[in-house]
Amino acid sequence: KSITDKPIKYIVLTHNHGDHAEGAQKFESEGAQIIISNDDRANLLRMPGAKWAPSVTYMGQSRLYVGGKEVQLRQLRGHTRGDTVVYYPAAKVISLGDLLTTAETIPNIVNYGDGGNWTDWETSINAALALDWDTAIPGHGPAVNKQQVVALRDKMVAVRERVRALNREKKPMEEIQATLVKEFNWGA
Repeated sequence: KSITDKPIKYIVLTHNHGDHAEGAQKFESEGAQIIISNDDRANLLRMPGAKWAPSVTYMGQSRLYVGGKEVQLRQLRGHTRGDTVVYYPAAKVISLGDLLTTAETIPNIVNYGDGGNWTDWETSINAALALDWDTAIPGHGPAVNKQQVVALRDKMVAVRERVRALNREKKPMEEIQATLVKEFNWGA
């Protein structure tokens, strides 16, 4: 209520994890339409004790028009199998959810149990980079510009390739972890 006294009409969930989706049912009970990708709705229902899931889903792409402005929803994959990227073309802003985290205390991760993987993560970040935007809102941490997203993508691709190389060399997990901390300050 500090931003507007108008009712909230739509809430787009970027994915199914509790730190992003919990509380959505309360907004729905107050009249908001909760929107999530079909795949992440399925992920939500697989969670232990699941009792609720949004009734509005989409697959691939969808659009909303809010106040006469287009809002594009794009289902990508990386953090989960059904990540939603929200693109506001007129404002040149993109919300990437947990496909991107910029908080120093929360590294970029994929959730294999919910269908995420690093190869799709890179493809999804590249798809987001192909859109015309100036500001990216991550799932955690401060907003960043396109050049910063490119740098984060390049770092994560380097981490992924280093892990693959160490796995091919049959290095133990402890050595892989120490290498990632030493070379990339990742996972510390």
